[in-house]
Amino acid sequence: MEGLASRVRLNDQEAVAKIIDGEAILINLVSGVYYSMDGTGAVIWSLIQAGEPVERMAASLAASYDVTLEQAAIDIEAVVRELLEQRLVVPDDVPSSFPTAPVAAGNGTKLPYVAPALNAYTDMGDLLALDPPVPGFNDISWEK
Repeated sequence: MEGLASRVRLNDQEAVAKIIDGEAILINLVSGVYYSMDGTGAVIWSLIQAGEPVERMAASLAASYDVTLEQAAIDIEAVVRELLEQRLVVPDDVPSSFPTAPVAAGNGTKLPYVAPALNAYTDMGDLLALDPPVPGFNDISWEK
């Protein structure tokens, strides 16, 4: 994962995020564009929230899903680069004060793997840019 920060974190100056029913919902408050990631994408977002190093995320996915460590690393790098490009995350090379998330113990049965994807939605961009949600929006506690 050459060229990437060892960790990333929410860009709390420009974005909010929350995992709701297994789906990561992210909103860029500057552009008004909102994003979603489900399945493995939501798992990656939860690892980002936990302060997990980018390189260790691949091991977490490979332990739980039917994917090679190499393919998981390639897919995670692509998603993290896209999150950085969209200014949803920023580099954070400060070690987390939280213990790293454990890698799931392999019991032989792995979940089917679908590559993570960051889905962008611009249909509410103008509305969100004019009146961005704030923590507590719709009684949802947004990470900021």
